[in-house]
Amino acid sequence: MKNKKIVILNFVTLLFFTFVNLLMSFGYQHGDPLKVFLENEFLVLVFYVIAIVMFALNNRFATYLGLFVIFITTVNLIAAVYQLILKPLSSLFFAGIVLGSILCLAFNFKYVLEVFKYRSNYEQKNNIWKAKNDEKNKN
Repeated sequence: MKNKKIVILNFVTLLFFTFVNLLMSFGYQHGDPLKVFLENEFLVLVFYVIAIVMFALNNRFATYLGLFVIFITTVNLIAAVYQLILKPLSSLFFAGIVLGSILCLAFNFKYVLEVFKYRSNYEQKNNIWKAKNDEKNKN
């Protein structure tokens, strides 16, 4: 598998996001915390699994789905920290959420850099833009 680093980063960001999601769900007890956690986690998990499979199969559109998933998780992490500012929790939950969010955001950034590098290499290897440029130059 050529995209091993991207798949590993995908798993790492999923683990950190799940950790923060778990702390947020059980920290702010709105209704049943397990139900809230599973509802939030299911959709993200589906997108992560699809992105991982697409990268493993070296699919061309994996980069777009991967970046979409990272965008969603980044927005959720920023919203989690913002909610902590508005309604602080106990220090243990607060520290866990902030630390998990910072680590996940750092891995998200690394993931974005790797995805752009993958996409650039994919385009060069498959001569995606070269054929289009050659066609323009003929006319």
